[in-house]
Amino acid sequence: MEMRMRLAVESENFGEAAEIRDDLRVMRRKDPHVRAEEDMKKAVEEERYSDAEELKQEMQRAGPPPGSQVEDRLNTLAGISRKDKTAMLPTSDATTNGIRVQVRSFYNREESIPRDGRFLFGYNVTITNTGDMPCQVVSRQWYIKTEPDDRVEEVSGTGVVGRQPVLEKGETFSYASACPLSVPGDYLNNLPESRVVGSMEGAYTLVSGPVGQEVFRAVIDRFCFVLPDEDSL
Repeated sequence: MEMRMRLAVESENFGEAAEIRDDLRVMRRKDPHVRAEEDMKKAVEEERYSDAEELKQEMQRAGPPPGSQVEDRLNTLAGISRKDKTAMLPTSDATTNGIRVQVRSFYNREESIPRDGRFLFGYNVTITNTGDMPCQVVSRQWYIKTEPDDRVEEVSGTGVVGRQPVLEKGETFSYASACPLSVPGDYLNNLPESRVVGSMEGAYTLVSGPVGQEVFRAVIDRFCFVLPDEDSL
C-alpha cells in the first residue's frame, strides 16, 4: 500500500494518493507505536508522568508507524516536479521499524546488448536488523520502471533468493540479484544527462517477535539503473 501511494504521488495522481493515505492512517492506529503515542498523551494530560515516560520508551522501541515516511512525502512533495524530487542515484538506503535496507545497482556489460536496447543490471542488497527483536523476511514486492514510459512492472514472491532469512538483533543478510531492461531506441538516442534507463523500489514483508506475532513491511527505497559512459557500454 505504501508503494501504491508513492507511485500515485510521483504520477501526480493526488486524489488516489489521498485515499490510500487515509487507509494507511486507519492501519497506523492499529500500530503499537501509535497506540503508545495516544496512551502517552493521555498520561500527560492526567499528569501520570511515570507512565508517560514508559510509554515514550515503548514508542522508541516500536519505531515509526507504517506509512509515516510515505505520508510525509505526500504532504511535502505535492506540486513538485518528479525531476526535483527524485535523486537519480544507483543506491538507496531506508530504515523501517529497525530494518535497514541498502541497495547498490551496477551495469553488467557482458550480458547486455546495447545495439538492441537490451541491458542487464545487477544489484546488491544488504538487510540489517538494527532493532531489538528478531525478524524474518517472508516475502518481497518490487516495482520496476523502464524509461521513458510510465509503465511499472510489479514482481512479488516468497522470501529472497530462495530463502526466508531470520535476522537476530544486529545481524545482516546480503544477496545479489539482477534485472533485465529493454529500452526504446529513441530514448537511447537522446539519453538525459543522468543516463538513467530505469529504476526499482519495493518492500519486504517481515514478521517479528518470538513467535512472529507482528507483521510489517520494510521499505526498499528507489534506486536507479544508470548506463556508463558510451565508451564503456
